[in-house]
Amino acid sequence: MKCPSDFTQAGNGFFGPGGARGYWLPAQCAQAPTDPKRKRSYVVLAGPTDGPPISIWDPSTWEYRNGIAGPNWGVALAQVEKPASVIATYERWENGNNLDTPFFVHANISCRSVGADYCCIQDTRTGVYYAVARKVRFFSALGPTYNPPHQEGSNYTFADGHAKWLRYEGTFSGQFSVNPAAIQPGPCVGTGVFQFSLWDRRISP
Repeated sequence: MKCPSDFTQAGNGFFGPGGARGYWLPAQCAQAPTDPKRKRSYVVLAGPTDGPPISIWDPSTWEYRNGIAGPNWGVALAQVEKPASVIATYERWENGNNLDTPFFVHANISCRSVGADYCCIQDTRTGVYYAVARKVRFFSALGPTYNPPHQEGSNYTFADGHAKWLRYEGTFSGQFSVNPAAIQPGPCVGTGVFQFSLWDRRISP
């Protein structure tokens, strides 16, 4: 079965007359997908591939210091100090990453890249760079607002196994020189003061 708000194309749902979102038609629940491009998948939290001086990723050990997974490895559960407040897996509406073609199991494009998956923000109190997933990449198939369909929220699975619905803006807090929710593409590196980030196990609440 598919969620009533899954897409047949950006902006339309699988269920309901004319693909309207929010309908549930039992006769359609068991149907095979008629369109291969519904823009939703589930992605494991990795982190941006930025080494020194940003130091989110350690090229000598392949460690993603903020996330729980990366290419060919996974962090030990004991390394996640607050598993109930660290995102492990999340819904992602991304161009090129679909329900039936889930090619990307993690997102780790450098903060300094034009297609950055994350913002790397240096906390001015500690000098440490922390990561926040970028809305324009997280929901790249949902322009122009980039708001997800579930009342502008998404489902997140945390490292302790529980799941929770949250709006994107509820996954981090702080005052930054860059805005992770801004829709402009491009590199995203800045400074600021963090309260918390569910995207970074080093500063989870």
